[in-house]
Amino acid sequence: DDERCAGQWVTPWTGTEYYVAAVMLAEGLVDEGFAVARDVYERHVAMGMLYNQIECGEHYFRPMAAWAMLPALQGLVYDRTAGALTIAPKTDADAFDSVFILPGAWGRVRHRRDDGTRRFTLELKAGALALQSLVLPLWKDVRQTRVTVDGTHVDTTAQPVDGALRIALGGCLSLTPDATLEACAE
Repeated sequence: DDERCAGQWVTPWTGTEYYVAAVMLAEGLVDEGFAVARDVYERHVAMGMLYNQIECGEHYFRPMAAWAMLPALQGLVYDRTAGALTIAPKTDADAFDSVFILPGAWGRVRHRRDDGTRRFTLELKAGALALQSLVLPLWKDVRQTRVTVDGTHVDTTAQPVDGALRIALGGCLSLTPDATLEACAE
């Protein structure tokens, strides 16, 4: 009865499934990633265990990997050393509105495209965020931008880099709670 001695091989690894779903989302396989996550969710609902996803015992922490799906879906990457924030939404890119969560900071991020005008908005709700550049793959064909922080103009330079637009913010901006950074392009 090997099953009684080491039953881990017959146990679903929910956290690993969520991580695979997050990788799929990050790679643009949105429908497939959601299908994997939905399967895990529905399996646990059917067992009456929505908040107890058994994996190596009850209330195991690996299913928290589900949180990796949020930044994967947002295309959110923050390089703290370089102060570079990348946002590349995988869905509804022209009407994107989401919470962002980074170490030491969280807030709201939006991207809109209306009648040829593009608008990227980042509102910091709590914490502190150091930014030196924005990397916006959705803006790869844009050459001129206008950036403000709380309505005050920020000197910038923009250049295409690896299929995206990199907007250098003329030094390091230190955003504090209730700060709003807005970038516009036409």
